[in-house]
Amino acid sequence: MEEVERAVDDLVGHLRAGRRGFALETMGVSALDGLYASVMGSLVDADPIKSARTKQARRLITEFGAAERSAVGLHAPLSSLVDGPIAVLQASDRTPTVSIKVDDEFGALRVEQREEIVQKILAPLAQAVDLRLIATGRWQRKLVKEYHTSLPGVSDRDIAHPYASQGEVAEQVEAARDTLDPDGRETTILRSIGSEASKATSYHSLYADAQVSDSRVRQCLGVLADYDLVTRFDGPEGRMVELLVAGRQYLETLEEEISVQQQLSDCVSEPGNRSGNSRVSPHAHGAPPQPGDGGGSDGVERSRYHQVRPEARYRAAAVAAAAVEGGVTVADHPIAPKDDPEEPHWHYDERDDRLVIGAEYRNPMQWWVCVALALADPRTWEHALPPERLEDGKVGDLLVEHTDLLRNSRCLGYLADRNATGEDYRDALLEAAEDLREMTRDLHHRNYSDRDSFRGDVIREALGLAGTIVHLCDLADVEVIREVRIPEFSRNFKESDERDLARTINKGAIIQSRYREFAAYRQLFETREKKVRNAIPPAVDAASPYGELIGSFVVVGKGIGEAFADRLSRQIGAGKPREDAPEFAVPVPVKVIDGSERDAHAQTVRLLCRQKSLTATRETISVLAALTGTPWDTAAALRNLASENRELGRELRLDEVRFALMTLPHTRIVPDMSKPALSKIVHRLLTAESPLSQSELAELADVSARSVRNHTEYLAAFDFIRDTDEGWRFTLPFRESERGETVLPWFTATGSDEHVFVRDVLAEAVHQIVSARRYADPEDPIGGALCAGPGDVVPALQETCEWLDPWIDAVCLHLSVDQQTEPSRYAIAGTIPGQTTLDVEKRSTP
Repeated sequence: MEEVERAVDDLVGHLRAGRRGFALETMGVSALDGLYASVMGSLVDADPIKSARTKQARRLITEFGAAERSAVGLHAPLSSLVDGPIAVLQASDRTPTVSIKVDDEFGALRVEQREEIVQKILAPLAQAVDLRLIATGRWQRKLVKEYHTSLPGVSDRDIAHPYASQGEVAEQVEAARDTLDPDGRETTILRSIGSEASKATSYHSLYADAQVSDSRVRQCLGVLADYDLVTRFDGPEGRMVELLVAGRQYLETLEEEISVQQQLSDCVSEPGNRSGNSRVSPHAHGAPPQPGDGGGSDGVERSRYHQVRPEARYRAAAVAAAAVEGGVTVADHPIAPKDDPEEPHWHYDERDDRLVIGAEYRNPMQWWVCVALALADPRTWEHALPPERLEDGKVGDLLVEHTDLLRNSRCLGYLADRNATGEDYRDALLEAAEDLREMTRDLHHRNYSDRDSFRGDVIREALGLAGTIVHLCDLADVEVIREVRIPEFSRNFKESDERDLARTINKGAIIQSRYREFAAYRQLFETREKKVRNAIPPAVDAASPYGELIGSFVVVGKGIGEAFADRLSRQIGAGKPREDAPEFAVPVPVKVIDGSERDAHAQTVRLLCRQKSLTATRETISVLAALTGTPWDTAAALRNLASENRELGRELRLDEVRFALMTLPHTRIVPDMSKPALSKIVHRLLTAESPLSQSELAELADVSARSVRNHTEYLAAFDFIRDTDEGWRFTLPFRESERGETVLPWFTATGSDEHVFVRDVLAEAVHQIVSARRYADPEDPIGGALCAGPGDVVPALQETCEWLDPWIDAVCLHLSVDQQTEPSRYAIAGTIPGQTTLDVEKRSTP
C-alpha cells in the first residue's frame, strides 16, 4: 500500500487536488468507474495516520477480488486489481519487490481456478513489480514447467525455495515442518509465545493457558528447543521461553500458507459463497474516535488493545547500552511501528536493578500517558518496587517519619499520612493510574466542557504520576530508562513535531531531576504560589552546585541525529529560573549514536551474552560492531543464539557471530556504507556454507557482476573477505566445518597488539588497491599521504580518497578500546553559579 501511495504522489502530486483523479484515469487507473483514482488522488495531501481517506483507500485494496460486497459498500471484482493498484505501479517508475508463496494449497484448487489466478493476478502483477514466487522444491519445478510462459516477468531465479538463503535456519524450519503438526500442541504453544509483543513468555503463563498438564507443556517446550525454535532462560517471573529466528520463520511459513490459501480462495470463490473472514473490524468502542480525542494518534484510549506489554529483553538491552547516565541519547536507527501504536512497553532487569519503559511517540500527551501507565504497571510494584522494598532503608524511614519532606522536597504526589506504608502507597499510586485511564476514556468519549483545558489536565496528571514514580525509583536505587520511539521521524515528522518533542522531553526531564534530595523543577521553575511557599529550599553547596537528571532518556528513530540533539540542547538551556530560585543547575549530557560508537555495541554484546550465559570477547565485539549499524542491530542478531545450558559462561565463538549476523536482513549489514549492493554481497557471503565464485555470488546476491568486482576489491583489501581457490569467502569461520576456529581479518586477530594502528591498516589496504608505482611515489596524492607524519596519515588519505571514510570507521571499530564515549554536548538547566570553576563551566557548556 505504501508503494502505491508513493507512486500516486510521484504521478500526480504536483497537480491540483481536483485534477489528480482525472489524471490517474488517463493513465489507465479505471477501477470502480474512476472511484479508485479519485480516492487515491486525494491521498497526496492526507494525513497518513488520521485520514479517513487513507483508511478507505486501504479498505478498497484489501477488498479487491472478494466474492461479495465489501465493507465499504462496493463490489470490487478481481479485475479491479489490474485497473487499480497494478495500473498505478505500471504508470510509475517504481518497481517494488512482492513475494507470493505457492504450495500444495494452490495445487488443491481446480485447474481453471489456478489458471485464473495466474492470468488475472500473477501475470499482470509481474509486469508491474519485481515478483518473487516462493515455493517448495516440487512446486518450483511445476511452476517452471506449467506456468512459466504465462509469467513473462518472472525468471527461473525468481522462483525460490522459502528461506533458501538462510542455510542452517532453513534446515531447522524444514525439519520442523516435516515433523511438527501445524495444528498440534507444540505449534499451538509456539504460536502462544509468538503472540507476545516481546516474543517471550513464562512457563507459568503457558501452564495457565494450556488445557493439558504442566509436564506435557514442558515436554512440548523440550521438543521445540530440540529443533532450535525456542530458547529457555531464567527471568524475573521464573522460568521463561523465547522465540528464536527459526521459530519465527516457522510460524511465518505457516501463516503465509494460511494467508495465501485464504486469498486464493477469496479470489476464486463461486458466486454466492460467503466468507467468514472479516477484513475490517469495528472500533472497539462503537463509534470511531474523533481526531485528538484519545482513540487515534492524538491520545490514549485504554482498552484491551492498549495494554502495557513486556518489552523484548534484547531490545531492552540495546536501549540500556545506548543510554547515557543522567542524560539523553539520540539514536539514528529505523524502528518498526507497533501493531498497536498506543501500547506502552515495560522491562525490568533484576540483576542490574534497571527498569526500561517507553512507547511510540505521537504527541506529548499520548507519550506521557503511556510512560506514566508503564511506570505504574502492577509489575513495577511486584518486581522493582515491592512494598517491602519501600519500607526498608531510606524510603522506609522517610515514609514513617518524614512524609512532609517527601511531599515538599521530593514532591512525591498521592502521598498522604494515612497511606505512609509501602503497601498503602502502592495502592494509592495504582489508583492514580486508574484515574488517569478514566480521564483518557472521558477524553475519548468527549466527556468534557473544554477540550484543550481537559487535555492539559490529562498531561499534568501523567507528568505528575510519572515524576512521582521516577523519584520513588531513585530513592530505592532503581535505574529508570525512558525510551521514545519515533518510527515515522524520517517521513512524517514536521518541524513543529520536533519542537514539541524537545519541549516535552525538557519538561519531563526537569520534573524528574533533583539537587540532592530536592526536586529540581519545584526549586527552579515552579511559579504556583502555594507550591513555592510549601517548598523546602535547599542549602546549595558552592563547591558542588550541580544536580542530576534521574535515570536517562533514549530517543530512537530513523534519521534522528545531530540536528535534533542541538534543538534539544537549546531547549533545555532556554528555561529561565524564578528570580528567587536557588543557585544550582542540572547539566544534561546529550549523546548522539549513529553506529560508530564501539562502547554502546560492546555493552550490548555483553548484556546479550549474559542473557545467553555466554562471555563476550574483544574479537566478537569488534566484528559485531563493525558489521552492524547500531546497538539495536547487534542485539537483534545475538537474540537468535540459543542459551548455553552446559558450559555456562564459555566464550562466544566466532562461528556463532557469523550465524547471528546471518539472521539480520541485508539492509542492516554495514548500513553506514550506504551501498545496498555491498550489503547484499556481504550478507550473502555470511550466509554461504562454502566459498562462492564471482558468478555465483552475483546471482545469489542479486547484484551485477560489476558490483561484485567493485566491492570485493575493497572488501579484500581490508581482509574482510578472501579469494580462495574455491572462490570468495567471508573472513569468519564457517558454522559447521570451522566451528570453534579463529578466522578474522588480520588486524582484528592482532588487535590487542599496541603496535597496530588505523594508519597501518589503511596503508596495507591502499597498497592492495593502487599500483606499486603510485604507492611508492611521494609526489602522488596517495603516496604522498602515506608519507605524512603519524598523526597526519589518516586525514591526508581522507582528503585524497573520498571513498575511504566508512572503511576507516569499520577499522576504528575493530581496533578501538571499549571505553565510554563522552557525550558530544552538555545542556544546562538552571543557574550556573558565578564562582563555578572554569573546568566545570567548560565541560558543561552546550
